[in-house]
Amino acid sequence: MADLLNRRFPLSSGDGEMALQVETPVGLCVWRQDEALAFLGPVVVLRDKRRWGLGRQLVKRADMTLRSLGVRTVETTYPAGDPASERLFKACGFKRLGTEHTSGIEWVRVERILKKT
Repeated sequence: MADLLNRRFPLSSGDGEMALQVETPVGLCVWRQDEALAFLGPVVVLRDKRRWGLGRQLVKRADMTLRSLGVRTVETTYPAGDPASERLFKACGFKRLGTEHTSGIEWVRVERILKKT
């Protein structure tokens, strides 16, 4: 999983968190930052490790890092109708902004305010 994700979403220092279980990757959260705005995604947890709170912990750790870097707002999208993503981002305090369509896929756009301006 880690090799596949790293090829598709290459990481540089400071823009991702990985959850390990006995040295095996079981979850990943990456982001891109542009000054006070960050775009989170993807957040991936192995199917058999879901509902343990790993996704929430990864997003929480990303929030802490992004706050320390001066980020004020975090945005992300997930496919409409994906209950795991909907639960995760709702539990992490993200608010729905709307939907958008790309290449025939409907995406839900959400944001979380980290610091008020």
